[in-house]
Amino acid sequence: MEKYEIKKLKDIEYSTWQGGKTYEIAIGGGNKDYKNRDFLWRVSSATCDLEESEFSDLTNYSRFLTTLDKPIKLEHFSAISKEKISDITLEPFMVHNFDGEIRTVSHGKCKDFNLMTKKLDAFGSMIVENKNNGGLIILDESEHRKFGLKVKQVVFIASGGILIRETNQELNEEDFFVSNGEIININATKDNSNIIICTIIIAK
Repeated sequence: MEKYEIKKLKDIEYSTWQGGKTYEIAIGGGNKDYKNRDFLWRVSSATCDLEESEFSDLTNYSRFLTTLDKPIKLEHFSAISKEKISDITLEPFMVHNFDGEIRTVSHGKCKDFNLMTKKLDAFGSMIVENKNNGGLIILDESEHRKFGLKVKQVVFIASGGILIRETNQELNEEDFFVSNGEIININATKDNSNIIICTIIIAK
């Protein structure tokens, strides 16, 4: 029996947002209802199909974002003064963490990858591992689990491929799986494999 259920991004039904399409990869907590903002964490991938688009308001949530293919420019505006407070050029696989409450405008077309966590109730991180064939990644959240914290990890293959050594399962581009923070040993099966790892620690 497979320990982890491998899914493919292409098999997920998409919904639309004002800038393109969004694919909900995983969601947890509350009623798992993104539309009504009744969730603790969410991982998704979206397309930005317009040269300029404004991100959805995610007050009470922290956001982690990376682009999967092309660079984009993000502008952040103060929720109080409405003035621009910062901008950043986000290169592919560079991770940017920002407050979901601030108004954010994106410039440029791309496919992106998102992690959202509810402030105080869940804490998240997103890292991108770039590995050549045979490169090893060890996922180990046993310390958090030892203290009774609930952990979720979402592993997404942005490019290349991996082998899960414990189950001898192979994943290829745009495959993903969700784990409960178990120790997992992964080997890249192709050069220049980019693996996105989202870790969510649930406090509530």
